[in-house]
Amino acid sequence: MRVVDTAIQQPLVAAGRVLSGEQPGSHEELCYLEGPMKRYVFAATVVLTLMAPMTARGQLYMEDFDADHSANWLLSANEGFGQSPSDGVGEPDKTADFFFDYSDVGIPSAPNSAGGTTRGMKIQANLIAGIFGGASASPIGQSFTGDYKVTFDLWGNYVGDPTLGLNPGGQGQSVMSTYGILTDGATGVVPGVNDAVWFAATVEGGSGADFRAYSIEREISYQIPPVTTVLDGVGEPVDSHATHHALSRNNVPPPADYNDNGIMDAADYVIWRKNDGLSTMAPDPAPPRTSGNGDFDRDVDEDDYEMWAALFGSRGLYIENFGGVAAPAAQLAEYPQQTGTTPLGSIGMEWHEVEIAKVGNIVTWTMDGALLITLDMTNFTEQPDGTNIFFGHSDINAGSSLEPDRFDLQFSLFDNVKVTDLSVVGAGSSGAVPEPGTFAGALLGLLLVGAGFRRHR
Repeated sequence: MRVVDTAIQQPLVAAGRVLSGEQPGSHEELCYLEGPMKRYVFAATVVLTLMAPMTARGQLYMEDFDADHSANWLLSANEGFGQSPSDGVGEPDKTADFFFDYSDVGIPSAPNSAGGTTRGMKIQANLIAGIFGGASASPIGQSFTGDYKVTFDLWGNYVGDPTLGLNPGGQGQSVMSTYGILTDGATGVVPGVNDAVWFAATVEGGSGADFRAYSIEREISYQIPPVTTVLDGVGEPVDSHATHHALSRNNVPPPADYNDNGIMDAADYVIWRKNDGLSTMAPDPAPPRTSGNGDFDRDVDEDDYEMWAALFGSRGLYIENFGGVAAPAAQLAEYPQQTGTTPLGSIGMEWHEVEIAKVGNIVTWTMDGALLITLDMTNFTEQPDGTNIFFGHSDINAGSSLEPDRFDLQFSLFDNVKVTDLSVVGAGSSGAVPEPGTFAGALLGLLLVGAGFRRHR
């Protein structure tokens, strides 16, 4: 006996038309819907109707930038650590384009764009002034509380060196793409001046810390190793509130690569074993990392072995997930300095799918499915009181780039921003909210299969 055969294929087609808002395709289909199948289609349609509001509650906010919604966004600029602005002339020093057609600089459609559209939000900073600072943008009037996640597509663009290309990139650049939650929506969030919980990655890599976490309690970013003189209310280092899952803030060198050959292997274990027990006292410097001191404290000990064991066989989280890509062909054709490939472990010149999830006091940062940093806000010395989100671009050096094409090529690009309520069933972190049609379609299938059974008993 066949459960589903040609006897019920046409009712399935007819029911599918109804659920998608279409008219029956023929008189025969209409007869199916007016006959015994009517009650099955009706039941599935009721379920669809009831589940739609629940799914709508799952998605709290969405912006794909395919229409010009510039009036719905507020751009705020700031200079880090109390510096005063002194913009140059001719071009704005900090700017945003909320309806930017990024195909104009050869960038392909973002991973989550529908129909291949190429509009997004472009943010730039420190193009002229030569001042440590940046800019951030927040959607006006938005407020998010409870457990939720923010997902978006991210592209960081930078200028290649006229001779060396994308690795290491043009002179005077050290820019970061920034994004976070719990901001008031009106503060220019930059290192040294912030009111939020946020994350940042340098676009071209090569800094002392390419992957960073900040908050209202830690405006200079959470450090590795933890600074032991900056403590929270229970006597623990404030920096211990951040867990860097790569055990490092950059990719050069990986933390347990004690012989600097680019991979955590048996040779690194030999170095650790040889120096196990080595320690120093202040003011003498700590044992160097190349002696087996992977956690940068004052001892070569079991903790350094466990770090090596956890990373054995890997090149490091950042190197294995990011970098080593070429500029889009269309961009290279117009800007010949965009040659070569990006440094391994850097995020520039390619799309990334980013998620920031807040569940209780825990905030996580994930990029392309790789968990990068977890922040525990439980013992923060100061709690953020904002409820908005932001996206930005900052320069972590005082100097501006010297490359003439920086106005065209140096920016952070955001697309397909979505905020999802994690309290809704099926809206978990690193997952999608199931569409109502998924549930109703499955139920309809079961009902129609049941109809098939009844017809063939």
